[in-house]
Amino acid sequence: VLLDLFTVKFLLSYSAKPIYLFGGAGIGLMLISTLTLVTLMIRRVFFDISVLASPFFQMSVMFFVLGFQSILMGLIAELLVRTYHESQQKPTYRVRAVLGKKSRSR
Repeated sequence: VLLDLFTVKFLLSYSAKPIYLFGGAGIGLMLISTLTLVTLMIRRVFFDISVLASPFFQMSVMFFVLGFQSILMGLIAELLVRTYHESQQKPTYRVRAVLGKKSRSR
């Protein structure tokens, strides 16, 4: 049931712009990776603790790779959405109203 709710939320909110979801997750994972690496470097410089002595280095590398893959998956999903809309002759967005300009007829 929980996965169904996630599916409905994704389809309603992010179906036109999947890069927002995947890119946000990817940037978050890469940020966690960077913070972990900075922490490891501080421990190495100030406390002389080996970087490879703890599993945080491997975890940091894994988070960075997962973040990068998530961003790439968002880009691929964005291309798929645009291809779908173009093949169905559907616009990816609609302009409801133009404000501040007088319409010109041709």
